[in-house]
Amino acid sequence: MMQLFKRYSLKHERKIKSICTPLVDCLNIPIFTYSFLEADGRFGYITNTLEFNDYYFSQKLYLQNPYFAHPALFRSGHVLCPCSLDEETQKTLRRRFKADHFFLSTYATASRMECFIFANENVNAAGGNSYLARLDLLTKFSRYFKREAKSLIDRMHGEQFNMRTERGTSLFETPPSVPLVHNDPTILPFLKKVSGLSPQELRCLELFKQGKSAQATGALLGLSRRTVEHYFENIKNKLGCSSKFDLLGH
Repeated sequence: MMQLFKRYSLKHERKIKSICTPLVDCLNIPIFTYSFLEADGRFGYITNTLEFNDYYFSQKLYLQNPYFAHPALFRSGHVLCPCSLDEETQKTLRRRFKADHFFLSTYATASRMECFIFANENVNAAGGNSYLARLDLLTKFSRYFKREAKSLIDRMHGEQFNMRTERGTSLFETPPSVPLVHNDPTILPFLKKVSGLSPQELRCLELFKQGKSAQATGALLGLSRRTVEHYFENIKNKLGCSSKFDLLGH
């Protein structure tokens, strides 16, 4: 992981800082990080905050990061998070780097998750309003960063570092209390109510997530395969998914 940090964030420091100039000069947000994690474990990480991340990776604190877990565990969204969920680590980061909370935007499907982190020094749990007020601008910057850093992001897909190898079975585990996880017991009932899925569509979706094919689902529910596929088209439209594979994240 340290090699990945050195090969991209350190080596291309000037380019990354140049890309982040609008964020720093216009919005007064000096700290930015981009990461992606694929279902197969491929991982990429680019940051303009070198001293903090040199410590973060040298101490292997990334192994404690609940968002460096399998993409299917998460949903897309925005949240203000502490820099670490471990109390002692949080105290250390606050003392050494004035790092308290960061604003996280995630874009997740069952096969891939991208994270955009924005931060300033000494922002605490009550300091998220300034980020929310600029959410449209932060979203625009995220797209701009991906466009300007495309060559670096593309190259990272070919790196040997693999988060699945690094974390083992813990890649598939994250506490249900972590914001933006799919199995949040307070969010699931809400999502089911507003999804607009019929009871039959919900049954088809649950069976699909259990690994059942359209033919097997039809046999269990007394439906033809064509009817099941029709249900899946409705489900994709209602949930805003472009493929059946993306439904695994719902």
